[in-house]
Amino acid sequence: MLDRTTSTLKEEFGIQLVPHTQIMIMTIEEGVEMLLPVLLIVAVLSYRKVLNQAQ
Repeated sequence: MLDRTTSTLKEEFGIQLVPHTQIMIMTIEEGVEMLLPVLLIVAVLSYRKVLNQAQ
């Protein structure tokens, strides 16, 4: 979603972001993408813990 923010704002609403803001959006988006595998691991481990408690 964040990777399309700059182009969507420009195309749909005529809003041109300053380069500094574009860089900030790209940085946040890349950081979130790098965290996704960590979030998946945490979710799987939490799910396994819940399953083990049910037994």
